[in-house]
Amino acid sequence: ARVESILCCFLHAQGGELRPGTVNLLWPFVHIYSAEMESYFCFQELMRRLERAPTFEGCKQMAVTFMTLLRHTLPDLYFFFEEAQCAGGLWLSSWLQFLLARELPLPCVLRLWDTYFSRGVGAPLQELHVYVCLAILEACAEEIMELDETEVLWYLNHLPDLDMGSVVMQAFNLKDDLQQKLL
Repeated sequence: ARVESILCCFLHAQGGELRPGTVNLLWPFVHIYSAEMESYFCFQELMRRLERAPTFEGCKQMAVTFMTLLRHTLPDLYFFFEEAQCAGGLWLSSWLQFLLARELPLPCVLRLWDTYFSRGVGAPLQELHVYVCLAILEACAEEIMELDETEVLWYLNHLPDLDMGSVVMQAFNLKDDLQQKLL
């Protein structure tokens, strides 16, 4: 009931329609805040910071960027995904659109999103999020490459508990390394 109430208020204020999966972006806030108002304003800020990410075009652009970076930073895993026929697809769309809220355990999501919110108002979330996704794959690469096709998709949709501090640090390192290579 709280989720429905918050989504109705948000949609009424924004004048838009409910996109599939939007509830996944709201759920962590509803879980940690008892007051609907706090959940609403955090959700509103998250949606504002996402800019184009939840739209089809925004997700498509992020997916292309992600797959290009994956091919260059983790080529063995990229080719493993190609062979297993799970490169991109629904798992990647969910990772990018819903900021891993569906795939990670809640404590990991909260730690990750805390990093996103601490970056300041002007920093778009998706800029760092692509690198976070790469860092997660890098941390899990050995486990993933030991799985068969069906296990890989399940694993990518049910990530284990990760040290998000290390993941975030590696994401920043990957981003810095790429920027230095481009200079």
